[in-house]
Amino acid sequence: MSRRVLKRRLLSLSAGEGMAILVFAWLYSRAAPPAGSGVLYAFVVLEFLLLQGSVYWATWLWWPARPDRAGVVRVYRALRPVNVALLLGLLPAVWLDGPHRLAATALGAFAAAEYVNYFQRRLSYPLPEFLRRLVGLRFGPSLLSRELRR
Repeated sequence: MSRRVLKRRLLSLSAGEGMAILVFAWLYSRAAPPAGSGVLYAFVVLEFLLLQGSVYWATWLWWPARPDRAGVVRVYRALRPVNVALLLGLLPAVWLDGPHRLAATALGAFAAAEYVNYFQRRLSYPLPEFLRRLVGLRFGPSLLSRELRR
């Protein structure tokens, strides 16, 4: 892949995550009736994870060289346990939000999938390839997880 194509792809990934943040914020602001505290908590966790994804892809544009990425890796290494704690907090938040439990669960599941996609296994594939990989549970490590292991 040429450097120009790679830069365009990284910009697309970063901007796509950033756009998702804005779209979800817009959708949340338009939700009727007003959502409960579990939905709000799940929404904030999801937005936080999407922000991390957007910034992560942007860092590849700014600091693609391995030695320059040491600071980026330290930040994401520190964020990993914070994210796990936030995701664990989803359980009581969703459970206690009785009337909006389904919406909170859906947002929480999406947040958990984003965490796995960034910090564990790459889940973002075109649908046919995703389904093939899902059948055999053959999802390779994400780029961030490989960076964190180095």
